[in-house]
Amino acid sequence: MSYEYVKLTDSEVTYAKKHLLNIELESLTSIKKLQNYRDFRNKELTLKVSLKSSLLNLHEQLIVLDKLLPHTSWDKKEQEEMLPSIHMSEDVKIKEKKDYDIENQLEEIRRKLARLQ
Repeated sequence: MSYEYVKLTDSEVTYAKKHLLNIELESLTSIKKLQNYRDFRNKELTLKVSLKSSLLNLHEQLIVLDKLLPHTSWDKKEQEEMLPSIHMSEDVKIKEKKDYDIENQLEEIRRKLARLQ
């Protein structure tokens, strides 16, 4: 194996060293940013898991509280309107939601007023 030497001037040597040091600096800062990103992602994941478990716990407590509270004897339609929405999923709510025109709304209000009198 033979070696070949190339003569470099002092300015070329200093330029090469500066360039090499800049590359090292940029690679180290990139590694540091990547580590920070991973740390933040891990923190985010743990926070999301804890939030989800807290929400599930709260949901269970709401169901228990709903079972413990007394219920009255309303008719089924009024009971569905009065109960909290924790029992219904959003899909069911969307299906049940209807667009009433003004006449139907007026009739419904008149019926409710008649029941109250």
